[in-house]
Amino acid sequence: FGHFLRIGIFLIGVVKGSNNICKEAKPLTQLVFEGFEKMASILHWRDMVLSLEPQIICYPLEPHQNVVTNLPWHYDECTLTMTVSISPETQGNSSYSGGNLSFAKRSYDNEPLIRRLEITKFKNFMFYPKTERVYPYVYNGGFIFDNIHTVHKVNDILYNHTSTGRVERRLFTVFASPKVELVNNLPNLVTDNLV
Repeated sequence: FGHFLRIGIFLIGVVKGSNNICKEAKPLTQLVFEGFEKMASILHWRDMVLSLEPQIICYPLEPHQNVVTNLPWHYDECTLTMTVSISPETQGNSSYSGGNLSFAKRSYDNEPLIRRLEITKFKNFMFYPKTERVYPYVYNGGFIFDNIHTVHKVNDILYNHTSTGRVERRLFTVFASPKVELVNNLPNLVTDNLV
């Protein structure tokens, strides 16, 4: 299944300044730096310079746009992704639900196939859909996962139909590219192949 770590709020960080954080994320700058220290400690990173790209990903919902659905399986163009939920499900009189994160085992042409498991080709990658595992986000909680052994997708996000206002689901996400060898040897992460 690759490497996957579930942690709390101290998940996000940057090394090369904070100029690439979008305007609405500027108040999070201190948390970003504190989070990187915590993350580096968890992953046993020492004496490294690592460039990270932080983003806030928003999923807006309102009565006429009341579902985000059919988001595709994919992998990020980096070796590690760190993501944390930063929006409560209830905002004013409006709310949303869903948005769990699914992971599945990725496959490569040069690897032997896993017996009795169907493989799916999608765009420029292959994966085993029956290895899917679904993990819910918790508010101010998140994940660190690799993009070498896994593909992932965001599950449907639903608007509360009894509401009338706008609500946004926001994820603070950081894309990092440590060397593959480092990612393959990360400690204390799930390495289960889901079979």
